[in-house]
Formats: sequence, structure tokens, C-alpha cells
Amino acid sequence: MKSNNKKSISHKTEKFPSFVKITFIILFAGILQLNAESAYDQEAKLSLDVKTQPLTEVFRLIEKESEFLFNYLDSDVAGINVNVKVENGNIREVLAQALYNTNLTYSINDRHIMIMSKEAERKLAVTRNPDQEQRKAIIGNVIDQNGEPVIGANVVEKGTTNGTVTDIDGNFSLNVSNNAEIQISYIGYLEQTINTSGSTKFDVVLQEDLQSLEEVVVVGYGAQRRINLTGAVSTITQENLLDRPVTSISSAIQGLSPGVTVTSGSGQPGNDGSTIRIRGVGTLNTADPYILVDGIETGTFNSIDPNDIESISVLKDAASAAIYGSKAANGVILVTTKRGRAGKATVSYSGNASFSNEATLIERLSSYDYARLYNQLMEQSGGSPRFSDEDLRLFQDGTDPYGHPNTVWTDYIYRTGFMHKHNLNVNGGSEDVKYMTSVGFLGQEGTLKNSDRQQFNIRTNLDVKLSDKFNMRTNLAFINNKHSIPNASYSGGAVQVIRQANRMAPWIPYKKEDGSYGSISDGNPAAWIDINSRIYYLNQNVSSILAFDYHILEGLDFTLQGAYVTNSREEKDFRKEIWYDDVNYHGPHQLTETITKWNRYTLDALLNYNKTFSGVHNLKALGAIKLNSMTTEHLPLIERISRTVAQLI
Repeated sequence: MKSNNKKSISHKTEKFPSFVKITFIILFAGILQLNAESAYDQEAKLSLDVKTQPLTEVFRLIEKESEFLFNYLDSDVAGINVNVKVENGNIREVLAQALYNTNLTYSINDRHIMIMSKEAERKLAVTRNPDQEQRKAIIGNVIDQNGEPVIGANVVEKGTTNGTVTDIDGNFSLNVSNNAEIQISYIGYLEQTINTSGSTKFDVVLQEDLQSLEEVVVVGYGAQRRINLTGAVSTITQENLLDRPVTSISSAIQGLSPGVTVTSGSGQPGNDGSTIRIRGVGTLNTADPYILVDGIETGTFNSIDPNDIESISVLKDAASAAIYGSKAANGVILVTTKRGRAGKATVSYSGNASFSNEATLIERLSSYDYARLYNQLMEQSGGSPRFSDEDLRLFQDGTDPYGHPNTVWTDYIYRTGFMHKHNLNVNGGSEDVKYMTSVGFLGQEGTLKNSDRQQFNIRTNLDVKLSDKFNMRTNLAFINNKHSIPNASYSGGAVQVIRQANRMAPWIPYKKEDGSYGSISDGNPAAWIDINSRIYYLNQNVSSILAFDYHILEGLDFTLQGAYVTNSREEKDFRKEIWYDDVNYHGPHQLTETITKWNRYTLDALLNYNKTFSGVHNLKALGAIKLNSMTTEHLPLIERISRTVAQLI
């Protein structure tokens, strides 16, 4: 998530004397170098298409699409217009084009990027390395397999942020340490690492990255090689998802696809999906993208086990609307799950555990400070102080914990959360029959007391070769997601619990000396936690697919696919009665139960033609018919129940 403090960074430094500017750059960059370099600059993917625009506009677009923050002098970048065209590249590839043929260089530390003139960089290098005998100047030339110069290639000293880019003739020069290794990279080419020991001149030939060009990408009702793609499509692989300690896929894809903005949700166990926007808001009402899992709408995007996912494709431009129509107005996300592979059966297990705490809580006044300032306010408004000097003394020394407490209400509603995830996968088969079965469990205790989640999921995919031309595919998935949140005795859920804890004065006791609860007219949030008043949710989803593929002739295939998805959501809003003391009461017991069910039937008939002529010309055509039917049922039920029944619940 982008840092909110970005707005506080100012690029206006013209009022400072020049020597102050240079000193600021040296000190600031020197401080940044003290921190370990992050991998974010390699993980974050960017897509830009800018023609003859100010360099500062490029910086603004990068900050908008990522978590990077730029620092520079206005005098260094004034009047510089640049051209940048990068699709799904990293920040170094973007900067290589943006700074090409300028007198500027850059330094990256985590998400901070320092732009400076090459002269300032040389002065900074002298400051950092006063012993110049430890460094040397190297020069070189970078060309491709055809002998053409590679313009704007990145040349970086390995393990540092010291780097440059090649000029229009493919030449570069750089000051490096005596035994340094340099890394040369460019879009569409394999990265090379060269040891500079014993030499100062290098001729480098970059090889094309054929593997990335041949990569197969899922797009709509089929797949294409990346080299043939004309639309804006980015791919997220399983490896990008598994190492992230999150409970929803929408949160896991944050920062992995350029042009995709992910805003974190509430963090509530079982309902912590994030908001996804692809290239901003495209419609007036809902702006959510169209999400398909194995080609069908399942409504389970945030409940899928990341271990079951093979890849995620994000379709961003208007080309997706040609396939999916108006539903694709805000982009399309295609999730492809794993399938079986021929070979011996392999059994794999993965699991992890993590702890979580509230990142930040508001630091509140103590009872003494609150009472003292409250008295001042009363006096200033012409009233009499509420608390005597003796009251203030007792608040301050804490000798009367029941009559003059210092209650920190958030301590009674928050805790350290714990989460553990497990997955067991069986994969194998022969050339004729391939299978994949996955079973997963997620247990989570939220940082808010009485909030938790238990999710069980099972998925099995089967591929059967019926003949040389006839194949069958089946998918079956079941997800059982049970979660709960704390509830006030008069409803309101977790929001009301948190609200009440944040507004109650610290001089109100959690419990009185006789064991009854301290409270105001709206109750006591700690008491609701104690009596275990909750809202319970149960989501169950079954998704099934049966598909047949028939190879008619070379390049021409027919697919018939039927799918059935059923989803049930049950909500039990249980409000327990409570006597805070002999006077204050909330009740009686009340249970509001809501059950929502929907069923979706889908039938797809597809005719795909894919032919390559003369080894270089590709023709791909698709004809499709889609039939879709959906039914929804909604059943609300409200009743007041006896105390005996409440105890059983």
C-alpha cells in the first residue's frame, strides 16, 4: 500500500544555496546507503508509454503505480523531456530509458530513489570512498547478437546501487571497486554478470531471452505465446504468492502487477478481501474487475488456497471486452489452478505459522491528564470543576484502582493474533490419465478478541485422454469458510466494539470492586468480549466443471464445457443480554439469522483455430457461445430467545 507520507515530500529546493544542495544530496544518499538493499526494485513491475513528456511526469507516474518515492533537485531535471515505453518491466529498466542521453544518474535504496547529476554522483563517490586506490574506472560496449548497439542497457555494480546506462552507441563507463562484478541487463535479453578483476575494458554481447518470449499466457478463452500478444496482459505466478503471509488472494497480488491498485480491507478474519482496481475506476457503479477461476465465476477468489494456483493473468485493456463484453469494463482477472502431470505420484506438504498485532493504536490520555484537562475546560466555559484535587491525586498515584482507575480499554479488546496454514497436495498420473488433489486448512485468530476463522478446502482436477482426438477434463472444488467477529449486546458487530473502546473515558473501571461492570449508557465493550457475544458466518461453495475437447483437424479444436456453482452464506447475529450492574442492562437475548443461496449454471461452446504459416505468420480465431443462468434465494429470520436456549448456543 502506498505510504500516505508521500504528499509531505517536497521537490522544491531552489531557495537553498548550491553548496547546501550538494551537501543535502551527499548526506541524504549516504544515510540511505546505511540500509540494506531491498528486493522490491526487482519485484515491482511497471508499464509506461510516455512520449516527449517532462521527466518529472515520468517520476509522478511511477509513484502513482508503485511504492517508489523520488528525491531530486528541480534544477537537475528542469527542461528535460523523455520518451519511455516499458511493458511489465522493473524500475531499473524504466530509469534506463528515462535517463538515457541525460547527465543524470540514480541510486535506489528500498523504495527511495535519488536522482542526481553525474557530477554530484562523482563527488558523493569521493565522500564515501576517500581511498581512491580501492576503485577503478571501467569502460565497455554492449551489442546484441546482430552486432547492433543496445541503447539504454543497465550496467550495475553487483551488490550496490552504483550503476549507469549505455549511450546511443552502446558504450558505458563506470567507477567500480577493484574486484567488482557488473551486471548488464535489458528488456528481452538475458542478464549477464561479468567479473572486472584484471581488466578495465569489456565488450558484451547480450543474448535474447527466448524463454520469456515463448512463455504461454492465459488470455480469455485460450492461451497465447507472450511474443504474439498485442493487448496489455500481466502474469502472476505461484512463486509470487506463496511467500506472502496473507489470507486472501486479493491482498497477495498487491504490488505484483503494474496498473493494478490493491487497497487493503479491514483485516477481519474470513472477510479481509482487498479492493482491486485495474487502471483506475472505469464505471460509475461498481468498479470491481471481472474474476474467473478456471474460466467460470465462482465468487471464491479470496478463499482459494494459494497452493492450488498455477498462475493469475490480468487483462487490462479494452481487448478483453471483445471476449467478455460489458463485464470486462474494469478489467479481467483469470485464475488458473494446477493440473496433474504425467509421472509417479508425488505428495507434497506445505505449512506456515505467523503472529500478528495491531500496527498502531492511538495513544490516549491517562485518567489524571484527562480529568485535569476536563476541569480546565469546565472552568473556561464558566462551569465548576468536576474533579476535586483529591480525585486528581488518586488518579495520579493509582492507589484507588476501583474508584479512580486508569483503564486502557484497548487492552481488553485486542490481543496477539495467530495464524497457521497447511496444504497437502497429491499429483501424478500417466499419459492418458492425470490427476491433482489438494487439501488445505487455515486457522486464524484475529487481533480483535472473539474474532477467528477456520477454513477447509479441497480441490481435485482430472484430465483423461479418451482417444487421440478426444479429451475430457473435470474440476471439483469445495470450500467451507467459518468465521466470527465480536458483537455488542445491541448489535453493531466489531465496529461497535472498537468504537466504544475508543470513546470511553479512562476513569470508568473495567470492573467494580463488587465484580459488576463499569459502563456508560452505551455499555462496556470489555463486557461484550467476556460474555462471548458474536456474529457467526458460514460460507460454503461448491464449484464443478466438466469439459470435452475434440481435435477436428490441424489447428482446429472444439470445446464443450459445462459448469455448476452453488454458494451458501449463513449469518447468525447473536446478541446476548447482559446486566452490567444492578441498574444498567442490555437485552433480552436476540438472534437474527440470514441465509443467502445462489446457484449458477454455465455452458460454453468454443471453436478455436490456431495456425502458423511459413514459420512466422500466426493466425488465431475464436468462435464462442455462452449460456448462463443464475438463481438467488434470501431468507431472513429474527427471533427473541429464552436465556436457556441462549446458553445452549
